[in-house]
Amino acid sequence: MERRGAAAAPSLELPGFRFHPTEEELLEFYLKHHVTRNNKQQQLRAPFDIIPTVHLYRHDPWDLPGLAAIASEREWYFFVPRDGAR
Repeated sequence: MERRGAAAAPSLELPGFRFHPTEEELLEFYLKHHVTRNNKQQQLRAPFDIIPTVHLYRHDPWDLPGLAAIASEREWYFFVPRDGAR
């Protein structure tokens, strides 16, 4: 599911808010919740759905900042589907 950044997380535009997770936090919290698909965890992950899924190679590089849920000049976080490639 692809979403525009502003629609994905409008409440995250707070003064002083910074999203700078460690590699461990990205794996243990965000990726783990993203991968788990049962109904209970679907409800739990909704407030933390701040890393959108984007088909990265379908977009020009200069369009990527606008697809991120959290605006940043240097870093953008996305989940990228594998599309069956192994």
